[in-house]
Amino acid sequence: MKNAILVLTLMLYFTSFSIGQNSIIEQNIQDFSFMQGNWIGTLAYTDYQDDKTQVQLKTTKSYMILDKKLFTQTTYIEPNGVPVYNKGQILVTKKGDKINFDGEMLAVSEKKDGRIVLTGMGQDNDKKSVIRETIEYATDKMTITKAVKYEDSNDFLLRHQYLFQRESTDSIRQRLLATAFGTWELDLRPSPEAQPYLKDFIISSFADGKLSGVFYGNSFTNGKIHVAWGKLYFSFTTADNSGTYFHSGYIDEGRLYGTSYSEARDFMIPWFSTRKKQV
Repeated sequence: MKNAILVLTLMLYFTSFSIGQNSIIEQNIQDFSFMQGNWIGTLAYTDYQDDKTQVQLKTTKSYMILDKKLFTQTTYIEPNGVPVYNKGQILVTKKGDKINFDGEMLAVSEKKDGRIVLTGMGQDNDKKSVIRETIEYATDKMTITKAVKYEDSNDFLLRHQYLFQRESTDSIRQRLLATAFGTWELDLRPSPEAQPYLKDFIISSFADGKLSGVFYGNSFTNGKIHVAWGKLYFSFTTADNSGTYFHSGYIDEGRLYGTSYSEARDFMIPWFSTRKKQV
């Protein structure tokens, strides 16, 4: 009888131990592949100063998995219309037991189709807190909700919530072109030690698949754009008596970067914007 009780006790012990071990849901960065792409929507958050005031901002966000990391780029439009840019990474530990999400080390406490919940201890508003991130998703929609519970509190506080729609290619194109149109001031100096060499660069229109504008006093030809990566990449050509010049560039965080190449003159030069001129 004693032996039977001992065996039963050991069985219960190892069963409970096994259940405890399996309570950690292993994860892989590919589990978050549904987030890849470009999203547009709003960020609503509770202000840190009083934990009551609600603020809502227009937001765009892009995700891309590269080298076992999920890279993020976020643009918030402040109430005064000024964009704020933020880049980050989401990483999974080698053991697959935790994920660095929004700067906090969290574990997956729930995972099923259309829903992932991450929980753990962290800091919020300079207070030790329970952090809970809930990601709910479908093909073209995604909600990311962060709730926190201070160490001295019994209730969770909604810290922020993203409400996203997957952005279409047409929407991305229109949004990025709207930020590009106008006159940019470029610095064409050949090296950092050289004096600034400023020239206007005008992006004037996009019609029938062609980007138009003026570079170094010459009108574009063959202007093309690419927007699938959530940024406006472009290329075009200009020409003078020496031949054709090939130009390419992109806009990132409100600044414009590019290069120009001339085969006939055997040179290549990088350039960047100092600012976008106000109309």
